[in-house]
Amino acid sequence: MDSNKTFFIISLDNLMSMGKRLRATIYKINKTFSECDFMLCDTVNRFNIMMLDKNLSEKEATQIALQNGNDWLQNNQKILSELTIPSKIIRWNKWLEHEDFTSKLKIIETEYNNNLECKNAFDKTAKVFLSRRGVELESNLNQCIMYLQEECAVMLLWADYGYNFELYTSKRNHAMEYT
Repeated sequence: MDSNKTFFIISLDNLMSMGKRLRATIYKINKTFSECDFMLCDTVNRFNIMMLDKNLSEKEATQIALQNGNDWLQNNQKILSELTIPSKIIRWNKWLEHEDFTSKLKIIETEYNNNLECKNAFDKTAKVFLSRRGVELESNLNQCIMYLQEECAVMLLWADYGYNFELYTSKRNHAMEYT
């Protein structure tokens, strides 16, 4: 694997993944790396969408999340075209369909269910997220934990790909740090 290959995590609602900030990141990527994969974290947001509208099924929320991802791609197409190095966009569903995803998720779920330190890290992260969003804790905690478990299982897949660098526009939460 190229020792100067990175991946960039795109959170659809993160201002660092849009407009001038995205353009500045693309500029830096072009100058620093020889290759970059963009991890478009779109369908993982189905959990958040279902928290906001309890009447939506997971399938309906996934369709909305996919459309949000399509919109992000369309809105940022011009900026993405400024890449001068080999790159690709990898949508979240690719990771969910990966042959090793289920085993990675099982690792995370087992750790959560059997390790108090892990459970505390995930629960703390979920509670902080829900309070920051002003969302009712009790009825949404499990959904938030499922989001985090899925996110961390995908992180394990990324580790298997041996990327040398990761670009992420936010601090790691407690669950991610634990993983």
